[in-house]
Amino acid sequence: MIQHNATTFFRFVRNSRKAILLLAAVTVLAEVIYQYTDTQIIPLEIEHVGVFVTAMSIFLVFRVNEAYDRWWEARKLWGQLVNTSRSFARQAITLIEHRPAHRELVLRQIAYVNALRIALRHGPRWSDAPTLWAEIAAFIEEAELDELKQAENVPTQLIRLHGQQLRRSFSRTTVDHLLLCRMDESITSLCDIQGSCERIKNTVFPDRVARFTRAFVWVFAAALPFIILDASLDSRDIKEIILVTFMSFVLVTIERLGRELKNPFENMPNDTPMTALCRTIEIDLLQFLGETDLPPPVEPKNGVLM
Repeated sequence: MIQHNATTFFRFVRNSRKAILLLAAVTVLAEVIYQYTDTQIIPLEIEHVGVFVTAMSIFLVFRVNEAYDRWWEARKLWGQLVNTSRSFARQAITLIEHRPAHRELVLRQIAYVNALRIALRHGPRWSDAPTLWAEIAAFIEEAELDELKQAENVPTQLIRLHGQQLRRSFSRTTVDHLLLCRMDESITSLCDIQGSCERIKNTVFPDRVARFTRAFVWVFAAALPFIILDASLDSRDIKEIILVTFMSFVLVTIERLGRELKNPFENMPNDTPMTALCRTIEIDLLQFLGETDLPPPVEPKNGVLM
């Protein structure tokens, strides 16, 4: 996720330089055609251009709004995951008397959030990536790790192991049954969060909307110099060339923003900062266990927090 004040003007220009150069080249090409050939293309009136811009704006508003809704929902879900993980760890430590059991639950919860992050970014199966398994291996027992390597959905199996251990940790008394129900609510919340994240991940943004919007924007941006410029423009006057290039660039940039926001789990600069949130959960839960040797928080790199 791009941090506050991280998008400086020079960084923005650097990241957009290909689009700027391409649109500027098209605008200059239109001017050259008008100035040095006999081509006579009658420019459209400003009212006609306004109709095209209005139609294009409808496409862009729809796309950006839908993409932002997906991005914001993903961020809220991971904020809820942070809170639920803290609550689950607190319940395990305060409600379960057997210290090895609540320590195992808390460490497995750290493994769970990291497994969910990896699954969302790399797909449900990552058995061929030993470096990814190493990120959760330190928090679970070796026997459980071998079992998880055969699973289709690793986070779901970690939740199952949570439930099985909770059932073993409580007796059949009424009080213990009430405590078990209370902790089971936290596990259910984890299932709901995971399911919502998987829904966002697996629900593809309407392909025709995405492709057609992008195609319409680029066609219109490329045609705009030929629509607005005319043969009477002085070739030494670059003011209108800059203005037309800027108008085209604004449309392309808005379309690009919607494209970047639509998939918030793809390890891109605008994605949900799952790595940083997993580290936050890890630090908090290890402190619950009384650990003092804590990993450092994840810091932004080049203004981007992953």
